[in-house]
Amino acid sequence: MPKVSVRSIQGKQLMGMARQHAVIFDQPSEKGGTDLGFTPTELFLFALGSCMSYNMLAYGQHNGLKIDRLQVELIDEVSKAPERISKVTAQINISGELTEEEVSRLLRSAKGCKIHNTLSGIPEIDVRIQKM
Repeated sequence: MPKVSVRSIQGKQLMGMARQHAVIFDQPSEKGGTDLGFTPTELFLFALGSCMSYNMLAYGQHNGLKIDRLQVELIDEVSKAPERISKVTAQINISGELTEEEVSRLLRSAKGCKIHNTLSGIPEIDVRIQKM
């Protein structure tokens, strides 16, 4: 069983499956989709933002930090030829009884998440195609 799978539904709509969970992917109407789901770029940003958030929350819980609220907002910049995400800016908003040192350690924790670590290097991507 694959870790995740993505299959076409109709038009530009796709369904992604992981364990017992499903998510719909789509493109905005201006790109020929029906805007019923997230784009791949949005999911990429969600992956990074949620990974950073989980790391900070786990670090905070492990170290007894008082985090009341946590929000991570991400924006991408796109380069052409080849089209790719060339920069991601993550704005972390946090509230709680935290010292500057604790905030600094939380920032290191965010930057140490698996997705951030992966993007800091170049992962090998093996792509194959098989006729069904």
